Amino acid sequence: MLDLMLSRRTVRKFTEEKVSEEDREAIIKAAMSAPSGRAIYPVELVVCEDARTIAELKNCRSNGTTALNTAPLAIAIIADADRSDVWDEDASISAAYIMLECEKLNLGCCWVQIRGRSNDQGDSGEAVKKLLRIPDNYEVLSVMAIGHKAEFPAGYTEDKIDYAKVHRGRF
Repeated sequence: MLDLMLSRRTVRKFTEEKVSEEDREAIIKAAMSAPSGRAIYPVELVVCEDARTIAELKNCRSNGTTALNTAPLAIAIIADADRSDVWDEDASISAAYIMLECEKLNLGCCWVQIRGRSNDQGDSGEAVKKLLRIPDNYEVLSVMAIGHKAEFPAGYTEDKIDYAKVHRGRF
């Protein structure tokens, strides 16, 4: 598993090849198998393969959306905030599981942060909710841009692990 974590890098450029149904379903299963605080499981996904919708998602944030330029698949990670006060942590774990599953499948993935971001009209989360018709009681953590890699950034190596940031027993 550590090898997978070290090889995973953010990919912002994708080929035109679609993500297969089998791979898409594996990604969904990975996201939905993530743990949840107090076993509440407030996380849900909005899976987008329509090029027009993915292009419109780019406008939900002022910047940081270049990965959506070429992504054939985008997954909005949302959660019912009325059900859980730790929805964002739960959604973050699902996002991390998506990134790892994509790497295992040799697909590229980029986390496009939505929570706490804005566009010219206001809050990015509200823009995504409006576009994707997400109910008001839900919050949007991120949109994951996914596709076949058109760039291949080098992975991390263990010598890059900064053990000075590891504290044992006490800070």
